[in-house]
Amino acid sequence: MSMAQRTALTIRRRPVALRVYRAAHDLSQRELADLAGCAKGTVSNLERGTVSGPRPETARALAAALGVEPEVLFGD
Repeated sequence: MSMAQRTALTIRRRPVALRVYRAAHDLSQRELADLAGCAKGTVSNLERGTVSGPRPETARALAAALGVEPEVLFGD
């Protein structure tokens, strides 16, 4: 698998993981954003896959709010 293919798969996986973990915690996008200290739009954009990934501090905050490691949500 080429690097471009791996990157495309990773980007497609991210929105699913974030959405699944958020739903498992019964949180709205706004509630997760508030817990993580980021904008609701950030959560929305990440779930829709319209951005390549969050800043490291945002990834850590979202993961902490969901009780997982950042790699679980966003890959390496």
